[in-house]
Amino acid sequence: MKSPSPTRAFGPTQKDIAEALGLSQSSVALALSPKHRHKLLPETVDLIRSKAKEMGYKPQQFARMLREGRSRIIGVVYSTGLYYAPQERVKHLAQSTIECGYQLIAVDLDWFLWDLNRALDYLLGYSPEGVILCNIPNLPLDWRKRLSQHGIPSLFLSSFLRYDQNDIGADIVNAFEMLTRHHLSLGSRKLTLLLPFYDIGYIGWPGTPIVDRAKGFSKVIFEAGGTVKAEPNIAEPLQLPATQRKTSPVTATIIHSPRTGDYATAVEMGGYFAKRMIHDGDIPDSLVCSNDEIACGAVNAFVRAGVRVPETVRISGADNSPFATTCCIPLTTVEQPTKRITREAITRIIGLIENPGAQANGTSQNFPCTLIPRESTLGLPPSP
Repeated sequence: MKSPSPTRAFGPTQKDIAEALGLSQSSVALALSPKHRHKLLPETVDLIRSKAKEMGYKPQQFARMLREGRSRIIGVVYSTGLYYAPQERVKHLAQSTIECGYQLIAVDLDWFLWDLNRALDYLLGYSPEGVILCNIPNLPLDWRKRLSQHGIPSLFLSSFLRYDQNDIGADIVNAFEMLTRHHLSLGSRKLTLLLPFYDIGYIGWPGTPIVDRAKGFSKVIFEAGGTVKAEPNIAEPLQLPATQRKTSPVTATIIHSPRTGDYATAVEMGGYFAKRMIHDGDIPDSLVCSNDEIACGAVNAFVRAGVRVPETVRISGADNSPFATTCCIPLTTVEQPTKRITREAITRIIGLIENPGAQANGTSQNFPCTLIPRESTLGLPPSP
């Protein structure tokens, strides 16, 4: 008697089912095809489908692609994947995609030296049915038009969205308004916003993470009657007024630096600027950092130098990453509703795939973030 073929490492095949039942592989293929199962007796179809379920059979993706004429792939182009927030978004995008019966192909702009055309060329090789531009600046619509020419719907998953095109994101402007008000409420009057080292060429685009953070920060400073000082590379896209009327003791500085040889990671960047503040004798009352990685590096550098946090300088981050709770002093931060955002993004892109005419009816939506105060601004909790 011929022994059955061993089950493949990736799961049983139609040939395995046929051998287990003593039937032909073509009969199994007919029974498992909704379009062709009518060619077999109902009892044969029931027998084969029951055995397939028992053996844990799942159709192979490429075979299904050939049969259906669809890839069922959603593409994601994202940036700065070394940060926690983009990693978290892509993870939840993948989970929601799989739950909906699709697959996710993700590419990081850093892989292509921030050349979006090359990234899209790579992605188009997988025949995606929809594309999400995630955690990158709200780029000119030329790239969206390019995808549209291929019949591929797209949406931006970013922050403070400008386009009425089914886009979705977190309200980062409001998040940094909340953080800045939090610092002011604790008595800080000299504040510094420390922004990450995105490439300079991307800062001027509307809706970039850098500009959104700076807008929220400066808006609250101006509301408090203070002044904001920034280098031209951030002051110009931020549209800071040339002359500012000061009606309160509040002063603020925005620091942005391109990539340099002084640091290679966000944590190192936070440490570098903290050490520079100590060296220059110019430590602010509050340091508002663009993310938790930068904030953690700053906290570590201040603490090692004997500068007390938060008694001398209050420090906050953003994204509520693992750095926020594992830093030597737990970080005050803001949390984005990533699961809700990514679930909504996948729901919308699949809606555009299944109903192409819906593209014109979509509206942008921002989800609010949550302020999470911790010891880096509040100090140690009182002893019980």
